[in-house]
Amino acid sequence: MVTTLRLKQVRGPNGRYFTLADLPPINLKRWYASHKVSIVLTVRGGLITADEICRRYHLSLEELTLWENALTSDGVDGLRSTPPRQASGHQTEKDRGRAIGRKPSLSGEHRQIAQDLLSDPAIPIAEIAKRLNISKQSFYRHFPGGRRAVG
Repeated sequence: MVTTLRLKQVRGPNGRYFTLADLPPINLKRWYASHKVSIVLTVRGGLITADEICRRYHLSLEELTLWENALTSDGVDGLRSTPPRQASGHQTEKDRGRAIGRKPSLSGEHRQIAQDLLSDPAIPIAEIAKRLNISKQSFYRHFPGGRRAVG
C-alpha cells in the first residue's frame, strides 16, 4: 500500500501561503487571474493533483497546463483574459499598420500651438489647456515638464 504525503500549505510568488481553503469555489461563473493563480500554485506545490483539480473544476489538463505556462512566462498578467476576437482584431490592425485605442487628445497642430503658447510666461498653463480644449492633466501628460519641457 502506497501512502502519499501532502503538504498543508505552499508559498506563492508574493510570499503569501496558499492552502486548499484558498481554492476558488467549484461553481465559478467567471475565472479571474487570482483564481487561476491559486489553482496553479496548489497543484505546483503538491497540495492537490492536477487530475483532482481538473475533475473538480471541469478543466482539461491542457487548459491547466496553459495556465501554468502563462504564469511561468508572464506572471499573473499572463493569466488575465482578453476576449480572443478582440485580441485577434488588435493584432490584425497592428499588422496593417493602423493605430488602435483612443486618439491622442493633442494633434500635431495643437501640439505646436501649445509649444508656442508655452514660450510666453504670461499665459498660465490652465489658460493654455482651456484654449486647446483639454484638461490640465491631459496637458501635463503631453508636456510632463510643463514650461521646462519646451525650453
